Amino acid sequence: AVRPKLESVRQELLDLGLRNALIKFRPLKARGVEVVKEVRDRMAKVYRLDGTQRLINRLYGWLTERGLGADFRQILTVRGRRSGEARSLPIDVLEVDGSRWLVSPYGLVNWVYNVRAADLITLRRGGVETSWRASEVDGPEVVPVIRAYLRAVPVTQPYWDITAGSSDAEILAAARRHPVFRLTPES
Repeated sequence: AVRPKLESVRQELLDLGLRNALIKFRPLKARGVEVVKEVRDRMAKVYRLDGTQRLINRLYGWLTERGLGADFRQILTVRGRRSGEARSLPIDVLEVDGSRWLVSPYGLVNWVYNVRAADLITLRRGGVETSWRASEVDGPEVVPVIRAYLRAVPVTQPYWDITAGSSDAEILAAARRHPVFRLTPES
Protein backbone atom coordinates (compact mmCIF):
# COMPACT_ATOMS: atom_id res chain seq x y z
CA ALA A 1 0.00 0.00 0.00
CA VAL A 2 2.93 2.33 0.67
CA ARG A 3 4.70 1.70 -2.65
CA PRO A 4 1.81 2.93 -4.91
CA LYS A 5 1.36 6.01 -2.70
CA LEU A 6 5.11 6.72 -2.89
CA GLU A 7 5.03 6.38 -6.68
CA SER A 8 2.02 8.70 -6.86
CA VAL A 9 3.80 11.37 -4.77
CA ARG A 10 6.94 10.96 -6.90
CA GLN A 11 4.91 11.53 -10.09
CA GLU A 12 3.27 14.64 -8.60
CA LEU A 13 6.69 16.05 -7.71
CA LEU A 14 7.96 15.31 -11.21
CA ASP A 15 4.94 17.10 -12.67
CA LEU A 16 5.58 20.10 -10.43
CA GLY A 17 9.22 20.12 -11.51
CA LEU A 18 8.20 20.18 -15.15
CA ARG A 19 5.64 22.92 -14.59
CA ASN A 20 8.04 25.06 -12.60
CA ALA A 21 10.58 25.44 -15.39
CA LEU A 22 9.66 29.13 -15.36
CA ILE A 23 11.22 29.54 -11.91
CA LYS A 24 14.65 29.52 -13.57
CA PHE A 25 13.64 32.51 -15.71
CA ARG A 26 16.29 35.24 -15.83
CA PRO A 27 15.12 38.33 -17.71
CA LEU A 28 18.68 39.51 -18.41
CA LYS A 29 19.28 36.65 -20.84
CA ALA A 30 17.35 37.44 -24.00
CA ARG A 31 17.92 33.95 -25.33
CA GLY A 32 16.52 32.47 -22.11
CA VAL A 33 13.39 34.59 -22.45
CA GLU A 34 12.57 32.98 -25.78
CA VAL A 35 13.12 29.49 -24.38
CA VAL A 36 10.93 30.23 -21.35
CA LYS A 37 8.19 31.70 -23.55
CA GLU A 38 8.31 28.60 -25.76
CA VAL A 39 8.11 26.30 -22.72
CA ARG A 40 5.27 28.36 -21.21
CA ASP A 41 3.29 28.24 -24.46
CA ARG A 42 3.45 24.41 -24.47
CA MET A 43 2.63 23.93 -20.79
CA ALA A 44 -0.87 23.08 -19.67
CA LYS A 45 -2.65 25.58 -17.46
CA VAL A 46 -2.81 24.63 -13.76
CA TYR A 47 -6.30 24.44 -12.24
CA ARG A 48 -6.93 26.76 -9.29
CA LEU A 49 -10.21 26.69 -7.38
CA ASP A 50 -10.57 30.43 -6.82
CA GLY A 51 -13.66 32.55 -6.22
CA THR A 52 -14.50 32.79 -9.92
CA GLN A 53 -14.25 29.02 -10.39
CA ARG A 54 -16.42 28.42 -7.32
CA LEU A 55 -19.06 30.75 -8.79
CA ILE A 56 -18.92 28.92 -12.14
CA ASN A 57 -19.23 25.54 -10.36
CA ARG A 58 -22.29 26.81 -8.45
CA LEU A 59 -23.90 28.01 -11.68
CA TYR A 60 -23.24 24.70 -13.45
CA GLY A 61 -24.46 22.84 -10.37
CA TRP A 62 -27.69 24.86 -10.28
CA LEU A 63 -28.31 24.23 -13.99
CA THR A 64 -27.48 20.52 -13.71
CA GLU A 65 -29.78 20.05 -10.68
CA ARG A 66 -32.60 21.27 -12.93
CA GLY A 67 -31.60 19.06 -15.85
CA LEU A 68 -30.38 22.02 -17.92
CA GLY A 69 -27.12 22.42 -19.81
CA ALA A 70 -25.00 19.75 -21.47
CA ASP A 71 -26.58 16.28 -21.27
CA PHE A 72 -23.33 14.72 -20.06
CA ARG A 73 -23.00 17.06 -17.06
CA GLN A 74 -23.87 15.47 -13.70
CA ILE A 75 -23.44 16.32 -10.03
CA LEU A 76 -20.83 13.97 -8.55
CA THR A 77 -21.19 13.30 -4.83
CA VAL A 78 -18.42 11.40 -3.08
CA ARG A 79 -17.35 11.05 0.55
CA GLY A 80 -14.28 13.05 1.52
CA ARG A 81 -11.35 10.74 2.08
CA ARG A 82 -10.41 12.44 5.38
CA SER A 83 -13.57 14.14 6.62
CA GLY A 84 -16.07 11.50 5.51
CA GLU A 85 -18.43 14.34 4.57
CA ALA A 86 -20.27 14.27 1.26
CA ARG A 87 -18.59 16.49 -1.37
CA SER A 88 -20.49 17.50 -4.51
CA LEU A 89 -19.43 19.18 -7.73
CA PRO A 90 -20.51 19.36 -11.36
CA ILE A 91 -18.63 16.93 -13.56
CA ASP A 92 -18.80 15.66 -17.13
CA VAL A 93 -19.62 11.96 -17.61
CA LEU A 94 -19.04 10.61 -21.10
CA GLU A 95 -20.36 7.48 -22.72
CA VAL A 96 -17.75 5.85 -24.96
CA ASP A 97 -18.08 2.37 -26.46
CA GLY A 98 -21.07 1.56 -24.25
CA SER A 99 -19.33 2.44 -20.97
CA ARG A 100 -19.61 5.56 -18.82
CA TRP A 101 -16.43 7.39 -17.90
CA LEU A 102 -15.16 10.12 -15.58
CA VAL A 103 -12.12 12.04 -16.82
CA SER A 104 -10.15 14.53 -14.72
CA PRO A 105 -9.35 17.40 -17.10
CA TYR A 106 -7.70 19.37 -14.29
CA GLY A 107 -5.31 16.62 -13.24
CA LEU A 108 -4.89 15.28 -9.71
CA VAL A 109 -7.48 17.35 -7.89
CA ASN A 110 -9.37 16.60 -4.65
CA TRP A 111 -12.31 14.81 -6.24
CA VAL A 112 -9.88 12.35 -7.89
CA TYR A 113 -8.35 11.41 -4.52
CA ASN A 114 -11.82 11.12 -2.98
CA VAL A 115 -13.10 8.86 -5.79
CA ARG A 116 -9.99 6.68 -5.48
CA ALA A 117 -10.71 6.24 -1.76
CA ALA A 118 -14.49 5.76 -2.06
CA ASP A 119 -16.43 2.53 -2.49
CA LEU A 120 -19.36 4.26 -4.14
CA ILE A 121 -20.11 7.56 -5.82
CA THR A 122 -23.45 9.06 -6.79
CA LEU A 123 -24.34 11.00 -9.90
CA ARG A 124 -27.35 13.27 -10.01
CA ARG A 125 -29.04 15.23 -12.79
CA GLY A 126 -32.48 16.78 -12.88
CA GLY A 127 -33.51 15.11 -9.60
CA VAL A 128 -32.51 11.59 -10.70
CA GLU A 129 -29.74 10.06 -8.58
CA THR A 130 -27.80 6.85 -9.36
CA SER A 131 -25.02 5.03 -7.50
CA TRP A 132 -21.86 3.84 -9.25
CA ARG A 133 -18.55 2.12 -8.63
CA ALA A 134 -15.59 3.94 -10.14
CA SER A 135 -12.52 1.96 -11.22
CA GLU A 136 -9.43 3.83 -12.31
CA VAL A 137 -8.22 2.71 -15.73
CA ASP A 138 -4.90 3.28 -17.46
CA GLY A 139 -3.15 1.98 -20.54
CA PRO A 140 -4.35 2.02 -24.14
CA GLU A 141 -7.99 1.70 -23.08
CA VAL A 142 -8.06 5.38 -22.00
CA VAL A 143 -6.93 6.80 -25.37
CA PRO A 144 -10.37 6.83 -27.08
CA VAL A 145 -11.97 8.09 -23.85
CA ILE A 146 -9.60 11.05 -23.51
CA ARG A 147 -9.89 11.82 -27.22
CA ALA A 148 -13.72 11.82 -26.94
CA TYR A 149 -13.51 14.00 -23.82
CA LEU A 150 -11.34 16.60 -25.54
CA ARG A 151 -13.83 16.76 -28.42
CA ALA A 152 -16.90 16.93 -26.17
CA VAL A 153 -15.55 19.45 -23.62
CA PRO A 154 -13.18 21.78 -25.50
CA VAL A 155 -13.35 24.42 -22.76
CA THR A 156 -10.88 22.26 -20.75
CA GLN A 157 -8.27 22.24 -23.55
CA PRO A 158 -5.91 24.75 -21.79
CA TYR A 159 -5.45 22.21 -18.97
CA TRP A 160 -4.10 19.54 -21.32
CA ASP A 161 -0.69 19.20 -23.00
CA ILE A 162 -2.40 17.40 -25.89
CA THR A 163 -5.30 17.82 -28.32
CA ALA A 164 -7.89 15.39 -29.66
CA GLY A 165 -5.69 15.06 -32.75
CA SER A 166 -2.58 14.04 -30.77
CA SER A 167 -1.06 10.62 -31.34
CA ASP A 168 -2.08 7.67 -29.17
CA ALA A 169 1.37 7.71 -27.52
CA GLU A 170 1.03 11.40 -26.60
CA ILE A 171 -2.43 10.84 -25.16
CA LEU A 172 -1.22 7.82 -23.21
CA ALA A 173 1.65 9.88 -21.76
CA ALA A 174 -0.78 12.64 -20.71
CA ALA A 175 -3.15 10.11 -19.12
CA ARG A 176 -0.98 9.71 -16.04
CA ARG A 177 -1.66 13.36 -15.21
CA HIS A 178 -5.39 13.10 -16.02
CA PRO A 179 -6.94 10.07 -14.29
CA VAL A 180 -9.77 8.22 -16.03
CA PHE A 181 -12.42 6.15 -14.22
CA ARG A 182 -14.82 3.57 -15.67
CA LEU A 183 -18.23 3.67 -14.01
CA THR A 184 -20.25 0.55 -13.37
CA PRO A 185 -23.78 0.74 -11.93
CA GLU A 186 -24.19 -0.33 -8.34
CA SER A 187 -26.60 -3.26 -8.24
